[in-house]
Amino acid sequence: MNKDYLGWKFPPSFNKFSKSVDVVYNENSIKESLYILLTTIPGERLMELDYGCDIHSTLFKPLDLNMKTFLSNNIKSAILRWEPRVDVTNIDINGESTEGTLNILISYIIKVNGKIDNLEFKYNV
Repeated sequence: MNKDYLGWKFPPSFNKFSKSVDVVYNENSIKESLYILLTTIPGERLMELDYGCDIHSTLFKPLDLNMKTFLSNNIKSAILRWEPRVDVTNIDINGESTEGTLNILISYIIKVNGKIDNLEFKYNV
């Protein structure tokens, strides 16, 4: 098994029988990594202050074309920097940011096997 396809399950949990951390494999590892990236506010991780994606600061602002473009570019930049296992092909953003809800669909290609996958992410305040 390729070690790049192994990651901690989120939220972290532990297996009392094997006395180890629960892990996820393959495509699930990538999905967990993307979810963690999208829900982490830059500055939260003390050892990686730049890690994260600043989505929360755009909530409660009108979700017009400019805001969708800003969010899309912000998400693409974060994924490009922090999740090298994928190439983003499309980001679709819908919802009512003035109500504190964003529906984000990220389509991507897994570099190692060329598989097309996506992550549906619902961000609520």
